[in-house]
Amino acid sequence: MRIIELDGANWETPLDFLQALYEGIEQGRPHGFGVDAFVDSMIWRGMGGIEPPYIVRVANVREAL
Repeated sequence: MRIIELDGANWETPLDFLQALYEGIEQGRPHGFGVDAFVDSMIWRGMGGIEPPYIVRVANVREAL
């Protein structure tokens, strides 16, 4: 299983996390930034980006504001 590593050290808002997750699993292309499409792409195959299953590991969250 693939592990997606995210670094939260420079996050300042919850949207920073969302943007990092989008980039980490290579989504948002071609689906845009809509929540429904994002969730679909995390669950179902064939939507582009990194295909599930995968683990998302977040480091340095204590440094996030």
